[in-house]
Amino acid sequence: MMRISKRLLLCMLCFLIIVTGCSAAATETEIIQDIQLDGETFTAVFTNPLLQDMKGIAESDYLQLYVNDQTAEVAVLDKRNGYIWRSNPAGRDTDPVAGGEKRDLLSAQVNLEFSNEFGQFSYANSYTDSVAYGQSAYTLIPGGVKVTYKFGTAEKTIEDLPKMISKARFEEKILGKIDDNTLRRALRVAYIEDRENGVYVRNDGLAGLQLKRTLEAFEKAGYTEEDLAYDLAEHDLAQAKPAPRLFYVSLEYRLEEDSLVVRVPVDEIRYLREYPVHEISVLNFFGAGDRMRKVRFLCRTAQGP
Repeated sequence: MMRISKRLLLCMLCFLIIVTGCSAAATETEIIQDIQLDGETFTAVFTNPLLQDMKGIAESDYLQLYVNDQTAEVAVLDKRNGYIWRSNPAGRDTDPVAGGEKRDLLSAQVNLEFSNEFGQFSYANSYTDSVAYGQSAYTLIPGGVKVTYKFGTAEKTIEDLPKMISKARFEEKILGKIDDNTLRRALRVAYIEDRENGVYVRNDGLAGLQLKRTLEAFEKAGYTEEDLAYDLAEHDLAQAKPAPRLFYVSLEYRLEEDSLVVRVPVDEIRYLREYPVHEISVLNFFGAGDRMRKVRFLCRTAQGP
C-alpha cells in the first residue's frame, strides 16, 4: 500500500495535509510516455520585495501565497506579523554544509520511494528528477496553485544500441556518417571489432560520458528503431529495453482563512507497473532555515484507500 506522509514545522499557522482520491494508477509504458504536462503561464497579482523571485497569486484575510514558477517553491506570508514561511530554505545554494545530493533534497518539495520487479527500493525527488529537467507545470486554482511534476525522463540507454552489428553496416551507416573525432573515438570504445565473424560487438561496460557520446553519434548518424530491429534480427538477438522510470505527482496549495492546505490528489498519481510507488513525502523542509523562530514538530500520516 502506498503511504503519503508529511513532516510539518508548525508555529503561528495551522497546516493540513489532505490525501484524497480513489487510488494511484499504474499504467503502461506507451501511455505514460504520451502524458503531457498541462500548465499555464500567469502574472503576479501582487509582489513583495522580500520575495523578488516569486509571484503573489492568492491571499486570504490573514495570508498571502507566493510561487516561483521556475523552481516550484512556494512561500506563505502571514499578514498579521510579517513572518514568511518557505517550502525550501532560502539560503541553501550558499550553505557550506549542504552540497550535491543534500542540496538537491533541500530544493525538493516531493520525495518518492518506489521499487522494481526485484523488490529493490529507490528514491526520487522533485528537484533532481523533475524541476532540473524543466518538467513542472503550474495551474491556478481557487485560492492557490496546483503544481504537477513529471519525474524522470525517457532518455535513451545502452539498450538503444545494438549488441552486435555487421562490419559493413557499422562502418557505412555509423562511422561513415560521423566526422567529429571525439564521437568517432567514442564509437571505437563502444564497439569492438570481431574480425573472425565480421561484426562489431557492443562494450556492455559502456556508461557515463562514453555512453552519452555513443548515443549522440548513433543519433547523428540517423540510426532508427527500425535499424535496431534489423540488426538484432540479422544476428538472431533479443534485446529488451527497460521501462523508463516515469512518475507524475501533483501538489495543490490553497489558502483557507488562516491555514495553508496542501493536497495530494492520489487519483492523479501515475507510475509504471514495473516501478510501483510505495511512499510519498512532501514539504520536508517547510519553514526550515530561520534559526530565530521557535518551532515544534507535528507528524501526520495519511493512507490512501
